[in-house]
Amino acid sequence: MGKLSMAAVILCMALAAFAAANVVEAAVVEHTFVVHEMNVTHLCNTTKIYVVNGQFPGPQIDVTDGDTVVVHVVNRLDHGLTIHWHGVRQMRSAWADGAGFVTECPIPPGGDHTYRFNVTGQNSDPVKAKE
Repeated sequence: MGKLSMAAVILCMALAAFAAANVVEAAVVEHTFVVHEMNVTHLCNTTKIYVVNGQFPGPQIDVTDGDTVVVHVVNRLDHGLTIHWHGVRQMRSAWADGAGFVTECPIPPGGDHTYRFNVTGQNSDPVKAKE
């Protein structure tokens, strides 16, 4: 093998290794959200609020472009609810936008629903859930 062809083989191997190192595979980011009421007291005033897994605001979901988001929502409220995803443009997944009675029916009390959508071509803002 000549010097030129050996250099070409080494260059191709280096490029292949570089490309493999920079390939980021899309992931499935999966969570379970249990939505329920909770009493909070602030300035001597007790108020009921809705929380996700005991948190207010709800948890942040970190994703990378191309990831699939899967969130299992369990409704422990005494009325229906939907989840709207701030920071996500629901392109090709309008059914997951959380607009109750517009793009989806609310999750009934005691019911559950799984949201599944892909995050592609979005900005880098974190995905936040808002009831």
